[in-house]
Amino acid sequence: MDGLDSNNKNNLKLAIFKAVVWFDLFDYPLTAYEIWQYLPFKIPLAELIFFLKSGSSKESTKTVWAEKNGFYFLPGRDSLLSVRQDRYNQTDRKFKIALRVTACFRFLPFVRLVAVANLIGSHNLRQGSDIDLFIIASPKRLWLARFFCAGLAKVLNLRPNKKTKQDKICLSFYVSEDRLNLEDLRLDDNDFYFNHWLAGLIPIYDQGGVYEEFCQANAWLKAIFPNLIWPDNHPRRQKTARHLFSDSRFFDSWERIAHAWQLKILPAALKELANQDSRVIVNNEVIKLYLVDRRAELKDKFLEKLKIYESA
Repeated sequence: MDGLDSNNKNNLKLAIFKAVVWFDLFDYPLTAYEIWQYLPFKIPLAELIFFLKSGSSKESTKTVWAEKNGFYFLPGRDSLLSVRQDRYNQTDRKFKIALRVTACFRFLPFVRLVAVANLIGSHNLRQGSDIDLFIIASPKRLWLARFFCAGLAKVLNLRPNKKTKQDKICLSFYVSEDRLNLEDLRLDDNDFYFNHWLAGLIPIYDQGGVYEEFCQANAWLKAIFPNLIWPDNHPRRQKTARHLFSDSRFFDSWERIAHAWQLKILPAALKELANQDSRVIVNNEVIKLYLVDRRAELKDKFLEKLKIYESA
């Protein structure tokens, strides 16, 4: 099975190393399957596993990754195995909170899909972290969806505050169902964080076919991660009574009121950055409220670590 020539072996080795380095930034060791998902070219999973287990991957004057119990990580970072296990348990607990909140959101007529976001690595949430939810709203009902979701989370005392954000619900990213392609929200073509963020979304409520439509709208990601398993087709969805209710023109004026009121109470720091770049976006199709955006910083750290390989 080891039919790779030396050039392809080097390309594969570099691609594996890049995946290991990227996830090391988030203290996350990878399985062979996870490495395979984030390779930039198509390759059978069995061929990758064979390569990882054979001497081919170790043919170098310097070992650029280590392996233990089926996990791959940078040399000297074997402590990440226990970190991954601990975060798995923390994430499992946080997912139960997210599911309970979403069980309430699903009764709101303007919510089409809810997904857990900011998972760079499956089940990789810290104990003190909040729970980021990504929400797709009915067309022309974005601000009403945010009003009811944020309001309900506030009533349930689940909004992050100055004292704590642990186990709180962060609701900072909404898009309209008629604006599903997020490609233009990247910093550039090599926005590593956004690409992995998008690939890592985990839907926990789908009104029916929305996630499939979302994946199709963002099919450009398959060119970056061609081994990523995403739905390729989506069913033709028929409008239900619930759709007709949320689409009623009766809500048009309420949408305008919700929009105006929420803009009025938006914190000054967010207002100042609104629509200046991709950190804070405020319009009728996208609400993205991230005052702190570490994407550029993480990209620089990633590229700096890659120099280890180039000098090996």
